[in-house]
Amino acid sequence: MRRSVRYPKINYNFRFTHLMFVSTFYLLPYQNKLVALLFSSNGNVCYLQASNKYNLFSLISSSKSSYNKCLNTIPTVLYLLLYVKVLTKVSLVELYPGSGVQYVRSSGTFAKFIKINWSTHTALLELPSGVRKSFSLYSQATVGSVALREKSLVRNTKSGF
Repeated sequence: MRRSVRYPKINYNFRFTHLMFVSTFYLLPYQNKLVALLFSSNGNVCYLQASNKYNLFSLISSSKSSYNKCLNTIPTVLYLLLYVKVLTKVSLVELYPGSGVQYVRSSGTFAKFIKINWSTHTALLELPSGVRKSFSLYSQATVGSVALREKSLVRNTKSGF
């Protein structure tokens, strides 16, 4: 009897307002992605793709969370592009609000936040390919690069590696 291996499903629609707790990290072997298992204060559990800002046993909140106003020690990792400073590295970016993460998802990559256009409510980002693309100011992004920056240094010289 052949047994299939199931890998966790990554949540790319991570719009939350509750406090999250990083409990463990899991490396997806054939996808080369590092995901974090997060427990929410309202009881939800999900896997998110980890950025370099995630630490084990740390608390994570979004920029619109009320916990940041009460406790200043919680690091904010998820921001709306509206609150990100210019020339900041961002990753896991959604094109439109609520559409889910579509850009800068590969391991070790980041996009550079170039400028804001207030008349059209868009932000200009330079993607890892060098292409400049405009995103909605109200779409969510993770500050920092995606985890596993050293993935490109590993030499893949055998089939089935």
